[in-house]
Amino acid sequence: MEFGAGAMIVELQEMVADLADADSLSRLKFFIRRYIGLVVDRPEVFRLISRESETPGQRLNWLLKMYFHPLYATFNGLVEDAQKDGRISSQIPSYHVCQIIVGACYHFISSKNRMIELYDIDPTSREMREQHANYVIEALFQGIEIRAR
Repeated sequence: MEFGAGAMIVELQEMVADLADADSLSRLKFFIRRYIGLVVDRPEVFRLISRESETPGQRLNWLLKMYFHPLYATFNGLVEDAQKDGRISSQIPSYHVCQIIVGACYHFISSKNRMIELYDIDPTSREMREQHANYVIEALFQGIEIRAR
């Protein structure tokens, strides 16, 4: 876990620090792109996190303390900054926004075998990963509803 999740959290925290001069929405969008890349690069970490999150107990508490709290402190901070700046809605609690983003990022990638069988696409290929990041960002920040004019 330390090699996979610990290194990932440090990388994300450093990335956020490097982007300190960027506006809050750009930092959040960049975080989403990098998060998708990490899901592709470290699928075993995310499978383990998913599996361990299903069962309460000491193992989950340890994972929360060691990895989830630092990860979500960074992630939640990005969402809250964008909310405070009026760049995204503050009507949805930041923790809920984080979970919406995580689900949108993770599910497509974790469905690799299903996506290959159903659609003959590999969501972990560089092209599909980049396309997925673009679609997640567009859907989350622009919406998918076409409004009548």
